[in-house]
This record gives sequence, C-alpha cells and structure tokens, in this order.
Amino acid sequence: MRKLLLVLLPFLLFSVLFPLEAKVRLPRLLSDNMLIQQGVKFKVWGWADKGENVSVSLDGNTASATTGDSGSWQCELPAMKGGDRLLELTVSASNTIKVKNILVGELWVCAGQSNMAWVLRLAKGGPEEVKNANNPSIRFFLTRGPSADKPQEDFQNISQWVAFEPKYAGDCTAIGYFFGRYLNKELKVPVGLIDEGCGGTTVEQWIPRKAFSGNPDLPGWEEKIAAAGKTYAASKADFDKKYAVWQSAPGGKRNKYPPNSIISPELAFGGIYHCRVSPLINMAVAGVLWYQGESNVAKDVYFNSQGPDFAKENIALIKTLRKEFGIADLPFLFVQLASVGQKTPDLNRASQYAEAREAQMAVLSLPNTAMVSAIDNEDTNTAHPVDKLPIGERLAKAALVVKYKKVIPDYCSPIYDSMKISGGSLTVKFKYAENGLVVKGEKPSGFALAGKNKIYYAAEAKVSGDSVILTCDKVSSPAYVKYGWANCPDVNLFNQAEMPVSPFRAGE
Repeated sequence: MRKLLLVLLPFLLFSVLFPLEAKVRLPRLLSDNMLIQQGVKFKVWGWADKGENVSVSLDGNTASATTGDSGSWQCELPAMKGGDRLLELTVSASNTIKVKNILVGELWVCAGQSNMAWVLRLAKGGPEEVKNANNPSIRFFLTRGPSADKPQEDFQNISQWVAFEPKYAGDCTAIGYFFGRYLNKELKVPVGLIDEGCGGTTVEQWIPRKAFSGNPDLPGWEEKIAAAGKTYAASKADFDKKYAVWQSAPGGKRNKYPPNSIISPELAFGGIYHCRVSPLINMAVAGVLWYQGESNVAKDVYFNSQGPDFAKENIALIKTLRKEFGIADLPFLFVQLASVGQKTPDLNRASQYAEAREAQMAVLSLPNTAMVSAIDNEDTNTAHPVDKLPIGERLAKAALVVKYKKVIPDYCSPIYDSMKISGGSLTVKFKYAENGLVVKGEKPSGFALAGKNKIYYAAEAKVSGDSVILTCDKVSSPAYVKYGWANCPDVNLFNQAEMPVSPFRAGE
C-alpha cells in the first residue's frame, strides 16, 4: 500500500495544482434521437469549466461560446426547415460530443396529469398500435423524476428521446401519439412530443413558486401558501387517518381510489414545474397540449383551488409559460374534463366537475387557445377513459387552425355564445357550429331551464342551425339554462365535425 501511495502521490499533487478541465456536457434534452423545432433559431446550451471555449456545428452552421463564472454556456444556430433528413450535432471543447439521429419538425409539449400521461399500451387499440409501431418521424422525449422545491437545470437521468418503435411506443403518451400521428400526416414533417404528463398533479404544482408572488392574476395566493404551511402538519395527520380507513376497508367496499395524498407546500406550489418545465424553457416549441383538472376537483387536498380560483390559475399558468418560453403567442390547447361517475336525474344537484369544466372555459379569454371536450366518453366509471384516439385527433385539428392557420370549420368544441328569451322559450346560440348542430339520438338531451326561483326542470330542445330552442311546461318564464351540468351528464349534441358541445350554464 505504501509503495502504491508513493507511485500515486505525484499524480495527486499534479491534479491539485493543475486541475483537469471539466468535460463539456449537454442537457439530456439535447441527445440522440431529438427533434428540433423548425423555423426558429436553435439554442444549444450546456456546462463546462469557467472560461472554456465551446464550439458547435450542425448541418453546415457553426457557433461558439465561452463559459461564464457558473460554468454554463449557450449559443444559437440558424433556423432550419423541417424534413426527414437525419442530422448530427457536434459540440467541441476539451472533449467532443456528437448528438446523432436528429430531425427537424414540429415540437409540442404534452403536459397535465394522468389522462395525458396515460400510456399507449393501456389505451383502446393501443396494443395493436405498439405492435405495428414503425414511424421514425415521430419522436418522444420521455420525462420522469420526482418533484423539486426549486427550479432544476436538467431533467432526471432516466429521461430520454426515443423514436416511435415497438421497444418504446407502449410507454409513450397515448394522446400525444394520436395527436402527433395526425399532424405528421397533415403537415408532412416530423413531429416531436415532450411527454410531461404526471398523474395526480394539481394545477398549483405546474405553476412556478415565484409566479404566486405579486401576481395580479393570483391575488391573495401568497397568504394562502403561508396558511398552507401552517396547517400542513394537521392536514398530513388527517390524510394519514383517511388513508388508514381506506386501507383497512374490505376489498369489496373499498373505494377504487385512495384519498389524494398530501404533500408539503414546498412541493405543492411549483414542484412539478421546477422538475419538468424549468429544464425545458431554453428549447423552442410549437405549443402546449394540456389535460389536467381532476385533482383540483378533489375536496380533500387542503391547498387545492376550485371554481374561480381554478380559472385564474389556468390563466396564470398560460401567461407564465408564454413568459418563460419567450413566446408571447404560444398556442395552448386543452381538454375539458370527461364524464365521471353515474348519471343522476337530479337537475338541481351541485357538480364539482361541472364547475371545473366552467373554470377551464375561462382560458378561452386568452388568444391562441382552443378547447376540445371529452364529455362524450363512454367509460364513465373511471377517471381514465381509455379511448384516447378522438381526444388526440381533436387536439390536432385545433392545432392545425390555431398554430398552422389552416381553415377547418367547427375545429373545436361548440361553446355557449348567447341566449335570447322570447315568451316561454329560450334560445341558445353556440360558437363553432357554423355548419349546424347534430343530435346523436332521437332528440337533444341534457338541457334544463329554470325561472327566477332557480329550480331546474328538464327542457324540450329543438335544434335550429347553430342554435337550440328550449321550452319547458313547468317553466313559463325561463331565466336560466344549463346543459350537461353534472359530473356525468346525459348529453348527445355535436357540431358537424363531431366535436361534442361543451357543458355550460347561463343567466346566473
């Protein structure tokens, strides 16, 4: 051992006096099989020793940078046109990195909770899609890893880019795949999907912690977060009791889903943003697909918001993403919550899901947004409808209009526009039904009318172009109207593009 130390000592002293240069490294987002957004400058970034010179080259274009005090560096390459030609990125400093099998095309972020994270192998028709997966023009960046209490500079080491092939296809977001396949076919360019879905997450977790401070869109939230910190211990203890009760219940009587877990305020506000979005913001993207809201319906999560607060948070989320990405008109396309549970004949019953859907619609006040409804799902006994194909393709049609300026009539779900009262009838007019409304069944269902007393009764409905004329023999002077106002409504109204009409209430 002594002899070995004598041999190593000169090398140890040399490394202390003359430290070796740190190898240049890239974020995991810049790796083999990646896809670059076409039509905009491509940022290349990474880390190395302080003061080290770094040069990059791609498709005949070059750039260079020198690392700052923190060891980080960044440079830009010219915008490129999408296509199936494979490219190679070379990054050189004291060492050389080659990133291979790169495509240029349209890059979308797929974010939200479990319905966005739902993998293709578990979707309706998914096993067959996985078996036949062979489209290298569709790429996925699979993000994984725990939430964080502060912004992270890189994704967890299990995150990676993959091409759409049987080995990986089953673990890709089903909605993202059906969306990407549709775009790839229509635009005839490669499509990349950044797979960010994270089950059970609330919208608060997707908004960076800093955005809750002094934000006019989120008044009073600093106080709410402070209060949550004070009540966390008690809330955690309450959750532990509920979970113990759930766990001890006999299998036949146990609720299918356990109580929503309680996490610390440090992770509850921004925890997912910090680990899933922060490492992404240097990357140019085409837009965001969003499917989230079920967790904000749950009453037993102590810091969750609903109703108007949920609407404000969704708006704040979009504004924050646009600011962080530096894209003022970043397209934001989202899914309105699907039907959940059993149908109920009680038209005056409160509905948490209906209120959440209403709050989601507030997002449409922002430009470059679009909503598709999932209210027509068939498997309502689960929070995870397995038929993801129509949702992915509905989002793709919205993207073709919002992002790519295609002309597609009735490209998103019809939404309430206005109402007109005439004697004993009430007429509702809808947007995004320019070619008229379609009833799947004998007559429209799901409408209810109320007078000044706000007691609702089922209404008779007659379609007239983009409008529905409503009457009810129990409401002589209608003042209020609802459509599909329930957790699991009985509805059957669509536009000509087979987009279901979004639930709403009006007059209140």
